[in-house]
Amino acid sequence: MSGKTKAIRIEAVISYDNEWAFQEAKNLIHRPQHLDRWIRATKREKELLERVKKIGLTRRGCVAQLNSVVNSLKALELNDKALRMWPEDFNWHQYAMLDELLTQAISLDPNSFMLYLNRGDVRSVELMITQAIDDYLDALRLNPKCAHAYNMLAMIYSSWFDMDEVACIGATKGCELGNCGALDFLKSIGKCK
Repeated sequence: MSGKTKAIRIEAVISYDNEWAFQEAKNLIHRPQHLDRWIRATKREKELLERVKKIGLTRRGCVAQLNSVVNSLKALELNDKALRMWPEDFNWHQYAMLDELLTQAISLDPNSFMLYLNRGDVRSVELMITQAIDDYLDALRLNPKCAHAYNMLAMIYSSWFDMDEVACIGATKGCELGNCGALDFLKSIGKCK
């Protein structure tokens, strides 16, 4: 590049399709789990934007690195849209749309445990149990400290497959990581000690 450098500016913009979507985003405050996931996504977005700053244009492979960051940012936008659309009441059509959005996001950023975790939650509600298990296992492969994934697997193994011993091990691990919801529940119904 004979002494000339080019500046690249990348901006991430979250747009709302309409006023309804904006109100749904504001309602995240009433859904602590979704709010926590949105905050995690915001942190991830900041990390990605910092990565962009560190990528030097003169380094070999910078285009591939930038494409990777841009894809991850697009995945975060799809995740954000899914969290805003999450229905308060059960709605098959709405969950199918969430599944589709999160699947698109995973195709853009297959290394984000959060995307698998969110899709696992959608698929567990949709009663796509084996697919939900796969998503929770992928979330744990990417983040072995994900208490929610352990808890969800524990609940699935106990309720769907009568595998209480495996469920109690997972629930205990989730509790050790700070979320004792599944373990407390399984203890209360006599499935764990």
